[in-house]
Order: sequence, then structure tokens, then C-alpha cells
Amino acid sequence: MSALDRSRYLLDFAVSSLLRRKGRTFGLLLVFSALVALVGSVLLFGAAFRREAFAA
Repeated sequence: MSALDRSRYLLDFAVSSLLRRKGRTFGLLLVFSALVALVGSVLLFGAAFRREAFAA
């Protein structure tokens, strides 16, 4: 079995596992997306506040 076959089987397993529980997968995707957006917003506002504080 070549490395390409192993990778394909692993990808097939991962996709089939995600499709088995569509609700849970969608929920996790929603939670992680919201978390990334929240962290990005906090970092953006923090940088803006620091820039304004040093500019004044």
C-alpha cells in the first residue's frame, strides 16, 4: 500500500465520520467559527486601542 493510498483511506474515513453526524459537525463548525471571529475582533480592537493610546 502506497502513501497515497493510505492518505486517501484516511481522508475517506474522516469525511465519512463527519458526514455520519451532520448536526454535531455543523454545531462544532459554528462554535469554532464564532470563536475565531471573537478572538480576531478582540485582537483587532486591542491593536486599535494601543495605536490610539500612543498617538494621543
